[in-house]
Amino acid sequence: FTARHVLVKPENPRELWILLHGFSQSGDFFFHKLKSILPADVAVLAPHGPFPNVEGKPPYKVGYAWYFYEMKRDEYYIDMKVAESYIAALVEKLDLGHLPKRVIGYSQGGYFAPFAALKLSNVLQVVGLSCQFLEPELPALMPFRLDGLHGSADEVVAGAMAQVLHKRLVDKGNKGAFEFVDGTGHGLSKEMLMSLERVVTPGIL
Repeated sequence: FTARHVLVKPENPRELWILLHGFSQSGDFFFHKLKSILPADVAVLAPHGPFPNVEGKPPYKVGYAWYFYEMKRDEYYIDMKVAESYIAALVEKLDLGHLPKRVIGYSQGGYFAPFAALKLSNVLQVVGLSCQFLEPELPALMPFRLDGLHGSADEVVAGAMAQVLHKRLVDKGNKGAFEFVDGTGHGLSKEMLMSLERVVTPGIL
């Protein structure tokens, strides 16, 4: 079993944070974007998605994906099941399964985050950045807090629908909050990172 990933494991970590990057990005990319807000006493795992995605002309840009979905046809070419098993197996292989966990996903990684979390034990919180939670595909009740952060000027993922889908999950009895980050588009702005840092503080649980 091999998987490309970034792993930071301090001595006696209090939690494990799993970082799930966006479509055609990488674990390295997402880790470095969030590095400034990652606590020193937390283990951090930022894997590459299991599916390479090649873009452009030579020299190619190679990124990674968690699944492949065709919006016009409303169908998966490759669904999330492979990536779900991939994350669960990686966590066990690295001997991190015993730790309390938070799963933080951006864009495609945010869509995928609750599905990955459902395959893991002792997950405290899932945070989705610039994504929509796929409420119709998720169980009615989930054993973790579910928070959403969305740029108020996101030009890629519709924030209004992201808010509606999150509210439906809360109305079913799930814990969590949704908020818009002012002046932020689809990117990982300084304001988005500041909001994320606040949302993942242990006190909110």
